[in-house]
Amino acid sequence: MTRLSRRAAVAGLSFGALGGAAAAQTPTGDALDDFGRYLDAAAGLLAEFTLGLRSANARELRRNAETRAALVSLSDALLAFHSSNALLVDDLDDYVRRVSEGGDPPTLWRDVLDQVGRTTGVMQQVLVVVDQTPQLDVALTPEARTQLEDAVAEKGSLLDRLGWMREPHTAEDLARVQAVSARYRGVMERLRETRIVINRILRRRS
Repeated sequence: MTRLSRRAAVAGLSFGALGGAAAAQTPTGDALDDFGRYLDAAAGLLAEFTLGLRSANARELRRNAETRAALVSLSDALLAFHSSNALLVDDLDDYVRRVSEGGDPPTLWRDVLDQVGRTTGVMQQVLVVVDQTPQLDVALTPEARTQLEDAVAEKGSLLDRLGWMREPHTAEDLARVQAVSARYRGVMERLRETRIVINRILRRRS
């Protein structure tokens, strides 16, 4: 696949476009909507990275010791992120259920945020591996790399907003939490696909 067609495949994923959506009714809803779009960007950039790996010369990547070691490390990290995301999806779904049944939002939301902080580093991990491994630079177009850097830079402020906002408790905000959970499932699927491609390059079992 050419870089042009790869760019078309991820058109509209610019992380800077997050502010272009209609304003939410509450700061909590606004933060959740922006975090959902962050997850959409993560899924799209992982898809872009995977397409780039598929178009790369697998034999050359495999034969270079430094590149092979980087891919092994990234594959293992993606597996860990996938497991953490699975736990978070359960936490988010449980949060909605328990708050709907009258549970205490502040206490429950703190537990969710602890897990969120452990599941948002996947794009930074990809960026570090690409920066440290010249042969993997072909896996990202310049545009995707810029979007990846923007997303990594934006992550901290998004997490701060999630931490300072009022805990989701209205029906509208709980629906947004469910939407975030669904988007995490999309990220999990992209993590799985990326790891499969890496392991095929390495000739490892997934």
